[in-house]
Amino acid sequence: AQICNLLDGVPLALELAAAATATFSVQEIAGRLDAHLLRASPIERTTDPRHASIADAIAWSYQLLLPAEQRLLVQLAVFAGGWTVEAMQQVCTGATDCSAVLHQLVQKSLVQADPGQPSFGHMRFHLLRAVREYAAEQLAANGEKDGVRSRHFDYYARLGIALGDEVLGSNHNAAMAGLDADHANIQAALAYGRSQAHLA
Repeated sequence: AQICNLLDGVPLALELAAAATATFSVQEIAGRLDAHLLRASPIERTTDPRHASIADAIAWSYQLLLPAEQRLLVQLAVFAGGWTVEAMQQVCTGATDCSAVLHQLVQKSLVQADPGQPSFGHMRFHLLRAVREYAAEQLAANGEKDGVRSRHFDYYARLGIALGDEVLGSNHNAAMAGLDADHANIQAALAYGRSQAHLA
């Protein structure tokens, strides 16, 4: 169950993890996945490089994206626990219509839509763990990380304050639902804010 959770139930990821049982116990696989250490050998599947490892499969998919799709996917890695279109429009830059680009990423299964978890009537989106880790690596390498994290901090600091102000009022239930939905993002924003304060 832990392995399935760590791999978000992705069939290819589960197949690669299953192949690793020739080398590791189930407990060791879970531990290595949690530490981001598991990589399958290319000879464990076909010679197709897309199937050499989960990271290779994601990298192959990433290379097929248009430049605007690549840039948005990389910037989306800053979100923790999902996001709304409004949040994306405030945090991500580079696309004239990032909503249209988001739609393309959903169509290509690189972004997941959560229709069952509406936040104030809005659809929420998230990245599977393996996709987010790959995108985060690209974000760290392309020099945009500080700008994206700063915009993420600004947006969620304002959102946290606004929702906090409403918790004791007539919109208590909606405010609490909003705080619950974006708890991970608010925590990530606070952590970034503290790290920047220490540098000042």
